[in-house]
Amino acid sequence: MRLGAILTYKAARHPGGEVTVSDKFLAEMQAYADRWPGPLDVYIGLTDTSDEVLGSSMLPQPTEALRFHTFEANTFGFDVIEQLPDVLLTAIDAPLHLVPKRCRDIPTAAVMAVEYTFKTRTKQIMAERQDLKGRLGGMKWNLTQEAHIVGAARAASGIQANGYAAYNYYRRFNSNTIVYLDNRAYESEMPTVQQVSERIENTFSAKQPLRLAFTGRLEARKGPLETVALASELTRRGVDYSFFVAGDGPQREELERAVSAAGLQERFDIAGVLDFVTELMPRMRTEADVFFCPHPQGDPSCTYVETLACGVPIVGYANESVSTLAEHTIGVGQVPMGDASAAADAVLALAATPASLRRASHAALGFARAHSFEREYDARVEHFLSLVP
Repeated sequence: MRLGAILTYKAARHPGGEVTVSDKFLAEMQAYADRWPGPLDVYIGLTDTSDEVLGSSMLPQPTEALRFHTFEANTFGFDVIEQLPDVLLTAIDAPLHLVPKRCRDIPTAAVMAVEYTFKTRTKQIMAERQDLKGRLGGMKWNLTQEAHIVGAARAASGIQANGYAAYNYYRRFNSNTIVYLDNRAYESEMPTVQQVSERIENTFSAKQPLRLAFTGRLEARKGPLETVALASELTRRGVDYSFFVAGDGPQREELERAVSAAGLQERFDIAGVLDFVTELMPRMRTEADVFFCPHPQGDPSCTYVETLACGVPIVGYANESVSTLAEHTIGVGQVPMGDASAAADAVLALAATPASLRRASHAALGFARAHSFEREYDARVEHFLSLVP
């Protein structure tokens, strides 16, 4: 049996001819190859630029189980489908939205990977474009994209929806829809319940400051400036706290200026980009009590499960992802969008006693274990296999 994948992800071509791909993408493709009983052919477009901040590696040489094929990103063709894989994983973005309809004419089952709902794309446009012309242009594109997406969803043999919001949305158009939660959290790297309990006990017994964290791209769609709003509210209330921020992006300088203007330099540690395995996750497991998620839109960021996998509960603004996650675990709490005062209330309620923080932290860890990287890819490949006659 053959599995194919053609997604919107692009590989970076360097001046010396080297081609690199993100380590996260490689891990995902290897996870498919390890579980699929046959070869996996991955088709990726080439670009001469890269904004990869998660780490990257050279494009691997082909093996019997996993083969990468590149093409010019702006010259996409449908010859991939003509190779007749049994199952083809694809995405919703143009021109890939045409793939499911073409697959209906040949013995290939097309599975769409989806992430964003119409509402989430709308929120992203509003967050990233401040001028009226830009927003109107973005909404015109969004409406056109929506028509393509719905048609592709109905034509696909199956859909794999990243996050509960996308699952609830797309299953209306295709009954063979499953949910998965994107993450890089391996079970072997998660702390034990005892380790989480010890961290909490140490925090309270040593009377340490409340340790808040925010990680991710420092850009408008992630809302990093809201960390200053929450910090200012906690300061007003006389709370002793620290705020760890990891990541980089176009709003980093603006964030640093806002922290300085509020006189909060001693409270914030803006650490930049940290290595995920050796720096970020170890620090989150041992030096964070509560994660603040101020995303103004509901993209199903892998940050959610990866944070919970450290045994760290989340307080977030009520976007689509936070709201739907909160329905499944008390490790995630939601407050009204943009309400820093309510966020402060929720954070302080979590950290009021060792018992309250322990309850939410244990729930966070348990939820993450149920949705570890390994378990999510087991389920995704089982879904592929269900489509093979």
